[in-house]
Amino acid sequence: MSKLISIVIPVYNESKSLNSAIHTIIHVFEDSSYPYEIILIDDGSRDNSAEIIKQLATENGRIRYVLFSRNFG
Repeated sequence: MSKLISIVIPVYNESKSLNSAIHTIIHVFEDSSYPYEIILIDDGSRDNSAEIIKQLATENGRIRYVLFSRNFG
């Protein structure tokens, strides 16, 4: 039984760097044999981070997310 690696990333107003960071992580893990998932936790961002997260999850089934209604810190 192989173990799943979960990468949990807190997000707050990261719309400018989110795509690049996630694609880098995907690139690293696709070159390995490790099963993985990426979990993005949006802490009430005021930019369009939530929309980017939703789009990334639509494009890649390994990406999961939680969107908070406001910033909980």
